[in-house]
This record gives sequence, C-alpha cells and structure tokens, in this order.
Amino acid sequence: MTLFARRVSEFRICVQEAFLSLLPVALLSSIIIVLINGLNIFLPNQYLIPDTLLVEAGKIPALIYPLALTAALSYYLSGFFEVDRVSGVLLALTTYLMAQQLVGNGAQETSFNASLTVMILPILMLRIFATMSRLLRSIARQHAQGAVFQPVTLIVPLTLTILIGAALIYPLYHLVEALTQGIAYVLNTIPGTLGVAIWSTLAHLIWFVGFHGTNVMSMITGGDLQSDIIPGLTWQKFLEVFIGMGGVGSVLGLALAILLTAKDRYMRAVAYLGLPFALFNISEVLIFGIPIILNRVLLIPFLLAPIVNFTIAYGVLKLGIFEFGGASVPWVAPVGLNGYLLTGSSYMVLFQLFLLATTTAIYAPFVCRYSRTQSSTELREALRAKLHLGDAIGSDYSQKFYGAQSFILRSHRETRQVVEDLRRNDLVLHYQPKLDIRANICTSIEALLRIQMQDGTVEGPYFLDTLEKAGFSVILDRWVCDRVLEDMSRADTLGSDLMFSINLNPESFADGEFVDYLIQQFTGKNVVFEIIERGFIGGSGITKNIKKLLAAGIRLSVDDFGAGYSNLGRLTTLPVDEIKIDKSLLAKVDTQTGRKLYETVTRLCRDLGYRVVAEGVETRSEFEFAKTCGVTEIQGWYIAGALPLSEALAFARAPAPSPAPAETAQLV
Repeated sequence: MTLFARRVSEFRICVQEAFLSLLPVALLSSIIIVLINGLNIFLPNQYLIPDTLLVEAGKIPALIYPLALTAALSYYLSGFFEVDRVSGVLLALTTYLMAQQLVGNGAQETSFNASLTVMILPILMLRIFATMSRLLRSIARQHAQGAVFQPVTLIVPLTLTILIGAALIYPLYHLVEALTQGIAYVLNTIPGTLGVAIWSTLAHLIWFVGFHGTNVMSMITGGDLQSDIIPGLTWQKFLEVFIGMGGVGSVLGLALAILLTAKDRYMRAVAYLGLPFALFNISEVLIFGIPIILNRVLLIPFLLAPIVNFTIAYGVLKLGIFEFGGASVPWVAPVGLNGYLLTGSSYMVLFQLFLLATTTAIYAPFVCRYSRTQSSTELREALRAKLHLGDAIGSDYSQKFYGAQSFILRSHRETRQVVEDLRRNDLVLHYQPKLDIRANICTSIEALLRIQMQDGTVEGPYFLDTLEKAGFSVILDRWVCDRVLEDMSRADTLGSDLMFSINLNPESFADGEFVDYLIQQFTGKNVVFEIIERGFIGGSGITKNIKKLLAAGIRLSVDDFGAGYSNLGRLTTLPVDEIKIDKSLLAKVDTQTGRKLYETVTRLCRDLGYRVVAEGVETRSEFEFAKTCGVTEIQGWYIAGALPLSEALAFARAPAPSPAPAETAQLV
C-alpha cells in the first residue's frame, strides 16, 4: 500500500469513527421520531398530534446534529492531522458558529450551509492549523529558549487559522451556491421519471458521505415531489413506500441480510438494535452503527437496492394492478402497513414483502464480504505469508474482532500498520538466560520475540498487544515454536542440554489443532511452555488441551504469577512444575510489607513443591534478596538481557557466569 493510499484509508476510518460516535444522537432522535410520528398511525383522528408539533419535534435532532458532528469530526481528524484535539475541536466549533452567523440567513440556507460547514471547513481548518503549527514549532526549536515559546506555537496558529476560516466562509458559500444551482438546473430539465430516479440516487450518495441526502436534495431542487406518478400516489409517497423500506437505502433489507448471513457479533448487535427503528423507516441507527458512511463494500448494494426497487415498483404500478385512494399515511408507517393503508389490498402487502426479499438478497453477498473484512482475514493471510507458515494455520484461526465498532475500525488500522511493519522488517528470536542459584550456572533460556529493522537495529515486541487483540496470537506462537525447534537443533549440535522456555498465549492452548502440533513436535524435548495463570481458567477447552500436553510428558510453567488476578488457592491444583514470580512483586521489596509478601509467596510455592523463578531482577540488591528467599532460578537484566542464540549459548557455556552490570530493561 502506497503512503497516499494509506493516508486515504486512515482518513476514511477517522470519518467513519466520527459518525459512529454519533450513534447515541441518532438513537435519541430516532426514538423521538418514532414516539411522536408513530403515535399518529394508531391514534383515533380526534387525538392526532398536530402537524405543527411534529414539525417542532423534528427540529430537535436538526439542532443537535450539526454541532455534534462538528465536534466529532474535528476530534477524530485532529488525531489524523496530528494536532491537539482540544484545540482542533475549539477551532472547528468556532469556525462553524462564525459560518452560521455570516451565511445563515434563512432556515433552508442555515441547514444546508450548516451541513457544508460541518464537513468542509473543519477539514480545511485543521489541515491549515496542522501545517502552521508544524512550521512554527520548527521555528521555535531553532530560535526559542526553553519552554517559554511553547504556548505561542499553539495560540498563534490557532488565531491565524480562525481568521483564515472567517475569510474563507463567503467564498466557500458562493462556490457551493453556484454548484448547487447548476445541479438544480440540470435536474429540473430532466423529464419526470428519470429525474426522480436521479434525484433518489443523488440523495443516497449524499447519505453515503454522512449527510441527510433527502433534505439536501430537497433544498437544492426545491423539493417538489408532489406530482402524481399515478392517480392517488405522489412521487414522494412512492419513494417512501417502495424505495425507502426501512429508510434510506432500503436498509430493512440490510438488517435482515445481516441477521441471516453475518457471523460478526458486532454487526448482528447493530442489526438487532436498528431493526425496530428500520420497521418505522428510520435508518440512522444502521447507517451510523455499521457504518454505511464511506463504506466501500456496502456502497454498491446501498445504491443498487433502491434502483432495483424503483424499477420493479414503477413497472408494476404502471400496469394499473393497484388503486390508490390518496389516503394520508405517515412516512413512519411500517412496511406492509403503509401499502395496505394506501390501497386497502392485502396483495400490496405481499408485493412489498417481495421487494423486501429482493433487497435482502441484494445485500446478502456484500454483507458476507464485509463481515469477513471485519475479521481481518486479509491481514491474517498477509501475516501468515510473511512468517512462511503456508497452510499450517487453518481457517479456524480467524481473527475475533468483537466489541465496539469504533474499536474495530481503530484496531484494524493499527493491525494493518503492524503487519506492514512486519512485512518490511524481520521477526527474530532472542533468548534470555536463567541462572540456577544452587549450581550457579545457566540451565535454561527463554525465547523472546524481537523485530529487526531494515537499518539493523533491534526493537522490542511493541506489536504484541495489537496482534493479540486482533486474534493473531496463534500465528505468532506457531512461528515462535518453529524457530525454537530450529534453534534447539543448533544447540544440540553444539552439545548443549539447555532447557528452552516458550511463552504462549492462552488462545494457543485453546486451539486443539495447535496443541496437537505441540505434542507432535516437542514430546521428549527439553522444553517448557509458559502460560499466564488465567490460561488455566479459560474454559473446558483449555483444560482438556492442558491435560493432553501433560499426558504427553510436556512440562508447563505459570508465568507472571502475582500480576493482576492471582488465586493462591489454585496453587494446590496447578498442573505445572514451575512458577515464575512476576517482577511487579519484586519491585515492592524496598518496603517491609513488600519484602514480607515476596518471602511468603516464594516460600509457599517452594513448600508446595514448585520450582520458583524470580523474574525481572535488575539490581544487585534484588538479586541478593531473591537468593535469600530460596528461589530456584533468577532471570533478569542483572543476570543478562535477551541475547541472540549464539551469545546465549556462549553465556551458558561460560563457567560460573558473572551477573551483568545493572541496567534498565528496555525490551520486554
């Protein structure tokens, strides 16, 4: 992926995150609309809510939405442009309010220009603000003394950008006005049916970029859809009843397609949440929640479904099969009910259900494809190819991107960046020696992941957390195990009998196929697999697989004991030979309470028959204290850091190795 393509992708994700954050606003406005408008469907005529009240209630979301969208867009795009988020939001809101004062001269103009202000000006202003801030910071680094100049590098660009924004508002407004007048002129010259079809398609495209396409198109063209398509049915009602089933994009079909075909939990949760509103033709929950906005996969069905429905419905109605009595039916009337109220025919209900089934069928393959992309299969395959694992990692290892959709989008971007880093650079294994206290020799080494950059430098595994959250742990663990097997062969050739330790993620122990691989490759070898304590309570699958490993004679060790959640009672039942005390406990031994705790935990583990390893020993005082506690082995930078295999083997062969000078551990 080129730098430009990556930036475009990151920008798109930022915009999607901004609209996704507006889901509560969309949900609130949808509830208001359903409660106010929906009641009129079922209330007797004498109790109907007046139209004036409906209009006023409808203004509530319109007042909230532009400001909320301005704040959301500026917040996420501030991160994209690498500027202070608070300053970015302040800048965008200031620009928006200025635009409202300068060009908001009427209800329609205000609403339309608010939309344009929200989308265009914050992006322009943030880009200008970012450029000016970087320029001024560069000047400050060259000429400023100390930190005195830092406030200026924020205030000056912010002030200048606001002034530039004020100067751009009128030119932007007139440019947009000229464009919309041109669009209106072209649309008004196109004959009725084709003109309405184009009108509807453009409205959907505007929805796709995040604005209320129906309102925008109505303001551009004057909104005259009151002429009859056939006697008793206006174009506006035609679009509401046959094209907007579930709202814009016929998204009721989208919700059904998700529930029928998608496996992604988040998509299904949004479909369940949005379905009740889609029944009342309110689409915002689905549009913001999936999201459809700037969603390249769902763009085609989002446009195609309304076009297909338009074509079928127009053809059938022109045959004169149904008669319309001109009844007044609210736009929130559910699919089927609105058709029945307009015609009094149950066949109309069947016809609408046919259109709904057609829409669902159109969405279904695209939903399946999008659901797969949300599981990051593409990135999983790229990582597998980079690590040369072939088909050893099967489809059962698909990534589990569950949780909030904003996390999905953000994590997908972070994961893609990490995979790109791994593609350009190389994963390597280093080994950290463990010192046997009694024999004063190195008896085992632990495999630790590192990344070797193109310039030859070696960095710690900053990528682990991202790839683990993305569900790629098994792929990484398989690569580590393959490399350790190769290194064990090299060590055997040199006559070494070192024990190799491999730290595996609990997800790997949960995978039966991976556990079978471990048994096949490591049975009878001098190896111990480390697993954190929560791995032993990960469910029946992990428990079953751990028993299989133990039955094969493979040794296990508890890693990071004492970090986070630890259950002392479980020490009596853990099926392991070794317990590694987390360095967080050792870091507290400078207090009397901390020393007592460490002594008690190590003594308890010894009394229960476990080998005890002190992790994270970085100073001589920690080394001496751990010795007095009777630990079996000591591991940490005071003994040795993580070393390439050849250096680790040389360290182990050296007689009575001396501890390294105290250093600060920089790689984990």
